[in-house]
Amino acid sequence: MDSTILYLYLLISNTCEVVIMLTSYLYKSKTRNWLLDLKLLIYAIWGSDDSAGSEAQKQTDFEKHYTKVSVDNIQRISDGYNKNTKGWSCMNSVKQILISKRIGVLFVCVAMLISFCGCEGEEAKTDKVYRVGILCGLDYLSATVDGFKEEMTRLGYIEGQNIEYDLQKTNSDFDDYKKFSKKFVDDKVDLVFCFPTEAALELKEATKGTDIPVVFGVTNIEDSDLVKSVREPGGNITGVRYPGPDLAIKRIDVMRQIAPEAKRICLPYSSDYPVCYPQLEALRPYAKEIGITLVEAPAKTPEDLAKFFQEHDVEGDVGFDAIVSIAEVFGVMPETFLTMVKFANKHNIPFGGAYMEYEGYASLFGVNIDPVVTGKKVAALANKIFKGEKVGTVPVVSDESFVQLDYREAQKRGFNFSEELLSQASQIIK
Repeated sequence: MDSTILYLYLLISNTCEVVIMLTSYLYKSKTRNWLLDLKLLIYAIWGSDDSAGSEAQKQTDFEKHYTKVSVDNIQRISDGYNKNTKGWSCMNSVKQILISKRIGVLFVCVAMLISFCGCEGEEAKTDKVYRVGILCGLDYLSATVDGFKEEMTRLGYIEGQNIEYDLQKTNSDFDDYKKFSKKFVDDKVDLVFCFPTEAALELKEATKGTDIPVVFGVTNIEDSDLVKSVREPGGNITGVRYPGPDLAIKRIDVMRQIAPEAKRICLPYSSDYPVCYPQLEALRPYAKEIGITLVEAPAKTPEDLAKFFQEHDVEGDVGFDAIVSIAEVFGVMPETFLTMVKFANKHNIPFGGAYMEYEGYASLFGVNIDPVVTGKKVAALANKIFKGEKVGTVPVVSDESFVQLDYREAQKRGFNFSEELLSQASQIIK
């Protein structure tokens, strides 16, 4: 507010000064001494105050401000005046320069005033308190909420002042998805932010017939009927797309760089999760193209997955050369993660896909998204909706891949990361 008052003052004072200069410029009286005109013009520019003191004081101020103007320059101005029959050509040039300079300052003041007023208005443009429901459906991705809140604060939505959050957390529990979705609808929140894919699907269904916007993150949109298109999602939903198929292929590529001799790659996944199938559809032809065999291990429960690895826990050849988790729940749940990483360590085969570290165990690498960045992208979409854009017309945006390499784990287990692979990393854990 203080800055706005300052620039308002400068705007008014500069406007007055420009008017004074223009008036002086247009008033071409031959009877006036040109040097007096110049002195008066200088006083107009520098805003002399009649109440400041005597004429002697003004003369002192004049000399103080213009000690840089040499006697030679004054003489040249005088010569120019004497040679000109009207005595105004040189004076006009001086005035034109000074007027142009002052007008430039005036425009700067206007721009700064608009900027300050706009910024302060952005933070408190309305007395409305927004209520936002957040469904965090997977503990592994909880940092997405942090990114969302951080960016909303930066955009001017201050928790406890003009925005309130109702954060509900669960860990891949479909019943909880239904329960929390119903709660948000009953509470008539202004917007819901949710992840992952299954939570977004549930909320789309739960909010049918309402005007509650749903903004998703870390969500696969392929083969899900979640949106009509990326450009125009339609209905009451938009969000940040999780590039599952792209990441699945990238995970295979990273594994091949770590273990180029691996020709059989095990793919464990939850058969109940729809997000797995677009990834598998992308991986199957790609594996055939690069000459590797996929050993798929679908499982309905963590117990089913444990049973699969128990059956392959034999001396010698276990039936595959590496384990890669695709983007689904088993790769990031502590119980299933431990099942896979312990098997890999016991049989000295590489394991990676989604980076995770738990109880002293770690995967070699992860190719995923940065959840904090995802949360910030979701906040940008929410801001557009709060500013009046129809949610169904706000285009879906996509996440970028984020490559993590655990150099410490690779060294411990005897695997090497090439310089080429290290150069691809977004984060190297040492």
